[in-house]
Amino acid sequence: MTGRRYTKLPFYGSTDPEEFLDWQEQMEIELEVQEFSETKKISRAILEFEDYALDWWKQYPHKRLIKNWEDLKKAMRKEFISKKIWNDFASSFGTCEAR
Repeated sequence: MTGRRYTKLPFYGSTDPEEFLDWQEQMEIELEVQEFSETKKISRAILEFEDYALDWWKQYPHKRLIKNWEDLKKAMRKEFISKKIWNDFASSFGTCEAR
């Protein structure tokens, strides 16, 4: 039996909303395919952090509050996408979500 294969999906901490959302979408596909538990989803995503994203995570003071993938995505949006840009982007798709 061979081990699972994972797709390398590095996230460097870009504040470009499209880059962040592309990474998030690719990661969601990977997590779905691999059928990870919520805890493993967080670990799997964090393994892909590089450069500023990794520095951010190392210093993130509320790690204990991150209980699932949705919590991590929300925390990342707050850091990597400005509130104004996120609201403008989300409202253009009619999916404005509270941050």
